[in-house]
Amino acid sequence: MPSEIYSLGDLVRLTDATRSRVTLWTQSGLLTPSVKRAQGTGTRQLFDWIDLCTCFLLQNLYECGERLDAMRELVSHVKDRFSWPNSPPPAAGPSVFLLKSRDGVRIVRGSSFEEASKNKAGVLGVNLSLLQRELWKRLQVARERTEKKPKR
Repeated sequence: MPSEIYSLGDLVRLTDATRSRVTLWTQSGLLTPSVKRAQGTGTRQLFDWIDLCTCFLLQNLYECGERLDAMRELVSHVKDRFSWPNSPPPAAGPSVFLLKSRDGVRIVRGSSFEEASKNKAGVLGVNLSLLQRELWKRLQVARERTEKKPKR
């Protein structure tokens, strides 16, 4: 699945982000189509697995109420310090969390948000492992739907 190429429509369907929101993120540089940028009217942007994961992270940060400038910092931190695996993370074991607090932004492992954040108040946390497992699940459902459609 990660070797697939995704359109803007795929990103919208798989991440629950609106088309206008994904367009805003690409125009503002938060999300860059790694496979192909649009080259004028009638051309399409094409995204890869990491772009899809980034879009899902952006959507989760948006739902948490983060502003564009904060989202930019968090996404940059993830790109610099975390590699989206090409297979779903195991369901058991520690998860990887993106944490933002007054002390800064960190990526840490822990069995729970409480453990990862050390029970500090005022910490925004995104479970990157859970986010990726959910995205894999959505991809699998989308693939099964495609396979069940009758061929014309």
